[in-house]
Amino acid sequence: MSEECIQLQSDELFASALKPKLPSGITMRKDGRYQGRFTCNGKRYTLYDKNLRTLKKRLADAKYEAEHGYYCTGGQVTLENWYQTWLEEYKSVVVKNSTILLYTTSYERYIANSLGNRRLKDIRTIHIQKLYNDLQKNGLSVGTIQIVHSVLFNIFKLALKNDILLKNPCIGAEIPREDKKEPRVLSAREQAIFLENICGNYYESLLKVALGTGLRIGELLGLTWEDIDFNTSTISITRTLLYMKNRQTGHYCFQVQTPKSHSSKRIVPLIPSLALLLKDHKKYQHVLRTARGPFWTPLPNMDNLVFTTKNGTPIQEVYIVKCLNTVTEKINRIEHQQALYENRDPIPFEKITPHTLRHSFATRAFENGLAPKTVQELLGHSNINLTMNLYTHVTQDIKVREMEKLYHLFQ
Repeated sequence: MSEECIQLQSDELFASALKPKLPSGITMRKDGRYQGRFTCNGKRYTLYDKNLRTLKKRLADAKYEAEHGYYCTGGQVTLENWYQTWLEEYKSVVVKNSTILLYTTSYERYIANSLGNRRLKDIRTIHIQKLYNDLQKNGLSVGTIQIVHSVLFNIFKLALKNDILLKNPCIGAEIPREDKKEPRVLSAREQAIFLENICGNYYESLLKVALGTGLRIGELLGLTWEDIDFNTSTISITRTLLYMKNRQTGHYCFQVQTPKSHSSKRIVPLIPSLALLLKDHKKYQHVLRTARGPFWTPLPNMDNLVFTTKNGTPIQEVYIVKCLNTVTEKINRIEHQQALYENRDPIPFEKITPHTLRHSFATRAFENGLAPKTVQELLGHSNINLTMNLYTHVTQDIKVREMEKLYHLFQ
């Protein structure tokens, strides 16, 4: 044997002696990571780690969990990874864009930062409970926390179906309680003040139609002139308009979809004053379109909307919310000045939202004797119980008035 061969063998033996002796089941990979394997109940498990000590501990934990039925195939899957799978592969093909928007908003705002990077198998009920408690401390309503719970529950439910988990950690977590709040409704006095203070506002027609029909804001923004029949004085509700993120591009855009439910497709009668209002609005829109000339730039396939911006583009819901906030501030400024003049405490005008106008329409309908079934159909509710539960404060007053008609029976 040559001197070079003897030296090479010597070097290899020396290098081998310097390498740490690896435990049974652990090998060193070419990429510098350690690989650990074990078999339990006929199933092979493989783990990787750059640190030998860490891998040995993980292997011991995994063996224990596998032997006791706790370790599943998704050991390294994070909540963020599984949420994306749940959303893209399961939900996006069966639910509407508006529901996807609700899911993504709830996850990104309230779940991702606290739990997104955790492995599914490491998330416990106590982690879910802490999330709910923190959300309540931060001022979120119980309704919003219930939506968060629904999203998480369904994500983990799918993990169970795919044998990634053995237990849903949402089971056992308690949603904080709060006293049920009645929906914000304009009283008859407030409604008169509101109508007075939107005169001349660019969105005056939209707000009056909202208050006089009870349409949802998305239904209003999606109305086209073909939906309005001036011969029969009716509005056909066939679509709703949303401004939401496109999951493919990541950019926000307007999207048209079918109404919330089957019962949301409906025909709503127009009272004469609203029909006249919309005729005037159509004339005004034509004048505005002509005056704006090249600056009137409607989006493709959205050039016949009833309500648009001054440039002919669709209106975002946030614009209406800002408008209502401005109107509320104006009313409160006037009230404050009037109260100072009359040497009394001001009567605050509480915040209103687009849904406030819908609730106010329903309240006026009940107050003026419309049957609950009729109100349900006008609102597009899927069942009568939803209508009655929302407006218990009104229906109770009506019951009292109706019972007064029976007083003579006992006199």
